[in-house]
Amino acid sequence: MQALAAASKTVDCLKLVHSLHAIFLIAGDNNMPIIYQVHRERDGTSFATRKVEAKQKGLVMFTLIVSFQKEELGFEHQAAIMPDVPPPEQLLNMEEIRERRLTDPRFPMQYRNSAAKKKFVPWPIEMRFCQDSKSQHEPR
Repeated sequence: MQALAAASKTVDCLKLVHSLHAIFLIAGDNNMPIIYQVHRERDGTSFATRKVEAKQKGLVMFTLIVSFQKEELGFEHQAAIMPDVPPPEQLLNMEEIRERRLTDPRFPMQYRNSAAKKKFVPWPIEMRFCQDSKSQHEPR
């Protein structure tokens, strides 16, 4: 928090925090003061970037990289409406998709036989896939 405060004191007050990344490099000592050194990486019209190093005994123990941005109108990339998709419990997982493909007459018999011989190794996390409505249903 102190590193962010130090960085923000070097930036135009109309610029707000846009993103930040913090890295703890080594353990600090609670009984020693911390020196915050702010580096002005970039000062633009809309954006400003700062790198802050927190030091003890001359060693950098923490680094913060923070980007500030002036509020302005622009492209709203997160305003898109989510597509209408079924809830996850109604979607197929990898094993279910594999089973359907093994029995789907639209796939060549050679492919189905080859795929059936391969051992199925489940993924370490369960994933469910959204597909178009035609491929979600049993073959016609």
